[in-house]
Amino acid sequence: MVRLASLLHDVGHAPFSHAGEGAFPNNLEHENYSIAIIKEFFSPIIKSSFPDIRVEEITSLLSKGYLATELVFLGSIISGEMDADKLDYLLRDSYYCGVNYGKYDLERILDTLTVVPIKETEVTDNEIQDTIPGVWQLGIDSDGVQAVEGLIFARYWMFIQVYFHKTSRIYDYFLAKFLKDYLQKEYEGTYPNLEQLESYLRLDDTTILEAINERYENVKPHKETLDRIMLRQQGKQCEVPAPVYGPPRAGDLRSSLLDAGLAKREMGWRPRVTLEDGLKHTAAWFAGRKK
Repeated sequence: MVRLASLLHDVGHAPFSHAGEGAFPNNLEHENYSIAIIKEFFSPIIKSSFPDIRVEEITSLLSKGYLATELVFLGSIISGEMDADKLDYLLRDSYYCGVNYGKYDLERILDTLTVVPIKETEVTDNEIQDTIPGVWQLGIDSDGVQAVEGLIFARYWMFIQVYFHKTSRIYDYFLAKFLKDYLQKEYEGTYPNLEQLESYLRLDDTTILEAINERYENVKPHKETLDRIMLRQQGKQCEVPAPVYGPPRAGDLRSSLLDAGLAKREMGWRPRVTLEDGLKHTAAWFAGRKK
């Protein structure tokens, strides 16, 4: 059941994965589409091929993250700090991008992976007592701590060097702009809703690439987004000497850059940060906090 959930949990991704998620309607996410697609299209296959597995258990695991308190760790295999997805895509993306940033000791993590009870601390009559409420979570033996640290660093480096590379980010932005324009006529600028799953599934990477080529050839004059995609005119990166967080303020350097138009229209805002700063933010993100 966990294998099926892991294989199917991302079937609802939009074209080009996360790049076009801003076009989902009604605050929906790709997980909502995954669950709907499993129920609509995969349910008969699962029932006939795996009669002992209930489709409701798969969708419940994807929507809630667990089936029962003693089985919380199953959800962590699908979505968590050390889920199968992360363990896979870091090494795969590192290989196909031709970089070493995403490499880590997968074998050591698998050898030291374990299941541990979550301890809750409560105070009774000024005495601290540990209680075990029956919730089990994925954990790691002490011998595997350094391997997990390697995983965290591998993910950090892949994000800043590959996934959040300035060229990748700007073309994600251009693609998102094109998608909203392309979807405007038939779907009012968003993807088809959950009642139009067949239409949604027809919008794959190839369909969008063909639409980009077709509009570039036949729609004149070109919109700026098309020229930038087809002619690789991604613009230039603007940087400032010190990391400053928060929205731009009137009169500061960032405000001047944004007023100039280039950063605002094409590039968004990304200040240069130190390694120490980046690690702090990454650690905070893994701890589930926002900075």
